[in-house]
Amino acid sequence: ERGIGLADGFLTEYIVEEERYLVPVPEQLADVGVLIEPQSIVEKAITAIHAHNARTGHRPRTALVLGAGPLGVLAALTLRLLGLATDVYSMEERDRQGPQLVAEAGCGYHQAGAAGPLDGLGKTWDIIMECTGASRLALDSIGLLSYNGILTIIGVPAPAEPFPVPAAQLLRRVMAGNLSIAGIVNSSRNDFEQAIARLTRMRTQYPNAIERIVTDIYPLEAVPELDFARVSLKAAVRVAGR
Repeated sequence: ERGIGLADGFLTEYIVEEERYLVPVPEQLADVGVLIEPQSIVEKAITAIHAHNARTGHRPRTALVLGAGPLGVLAALTLRLLGLATDVYSMEERDRQGPQLVAEAGCGYHQAGAAGPLDGLGKTWDIIMECTGASRLALDSIGLLSYNGILTIIGVPAPAEPFPVPAAQLLRRVMAGNLSIAGIVNSSRNDFEQAIARLTRMRTQYPNAIERIVTDIYPLEAVPELDFARVSLKAAVRVAGR
């Protein structure tokens, strides 16, 4: 694995790999194949949620996604496919691509700032997926889990200034609420295979949605000067071929 654990990524003209580690991408998903890896992370979170529900006997009905970036959009679409009433809370204005996509899928969208603080929404959820990397937001969301709820941490926590944490209150909430908190990283082969199946279903259930997640495609030589503030939702790099 390269480019994640502080090791440089790499591009090669020729790669030799054992077949058991390779997951074929169907031709019909070739144009959105770049979404398979992030969707595999969502699938690993879903596996953790299923394990938690099997332990508690809980049948979730509601879900909250924190963030309307690429991961947040994929998480929201997945939760909707699973039949959950899903809300999304994020900083993006409603006319941005992410909020539009989740709203079209039937999610409630709440813009941070305009909608007020997270605990001001007056709701609790059975499942919360944290996709922003905002540590304070993740901790605040623990108090909004329903009994037997689960929080999955998908976003990578960003460096931030220290802030006070009501540790005893949060831990009591986790204990008394029979809650689970799961960190999600490093997908398995099964997660990748499930991601392909889920994206295929998304394409049928939400026509033209996943194609609109990849909003900006750059040539390789443009990467050093890439300004992420200009990316509408998700950027991809065209190395060669398609």
